[in-house]
Parts: sequence; structure tokens; C-alpha cells
Amino acid sequence: MELHALGPLLAAGLIGWSLLALRQRRLWPQPLARWSRQPWLLGLVAFALLSYWLLRLGLGLFPSG
Repeated sequence: MELHALGPLLAAGLIGWSLLALRQRRLWPQPLARWSRQPWLLGLVAFALLSYWLLRLGLGLFPSG
């Protein structure tokens, strides 16, 4: 369990964002512009990532050197 479980989801999201941004020639593509008006969504994602990190830290599941 050396990899971050949410890493592939984040990578897929960033690739999708990049493709939409390039296609529309905008930093905030239209479908994503609606999400920026919902700050609770960013808070939820940040909470999930932080909780997962703290859980792995507490259980000692990080790889050793």
C-alpha cells in the first residue's frame, strides 16, 4: 500500500481538466466554472485527502526508506 489511493482519481481529473482547457482555450473550462462557485466541494476534497493522509500516518502505512 505504498501509493496514494486517491492519486489515480486526481491524475484523471487533472488530465480531463487539461484537455477541456486546451479544447476551449480557457483556464477554467465551462463545466468546471460551475464548480468554482461551490467552495464546499473544494473543502470536501481537501478534507478527504487530509483524512486519508492522517489515517495512513496514524497506522504507519507509509513506506520506509
